[in-house]
Amino acid sequence: QLKDWAHIVGGEMAALTQPQRLHFPPGQQSGGTLTVLCAGAACVRLQYRTPYILEKLAVYFGYRAVTRVTIKQTHMQKPTGETT
Repeated sequence: QLKDWAHIVGGEMAALTQPQRLHFPPGQQSGGTLTVLCAGAACVRLQYRTPYILEKLAVYFGYRAVTRVTIKQTHMQKPTGETT
């Protein structure tokens, strides 16, 4: 449902994050909570950019579908072929 994640958060942040779940209150299609998996220290940057991301999501959906972002720190796998 968030196929354009890189467009929403930017390529650099998309490489360090992944939307996991979008949950709405029962019977509603707005006021949702987006859970995002995030790599290590990037969680602080993601938290700082949350207001911007919420605005971008409102534009993406055409209304305020998402009003809250929850961040879960995790180890993100690098794409195949990427070196350190």
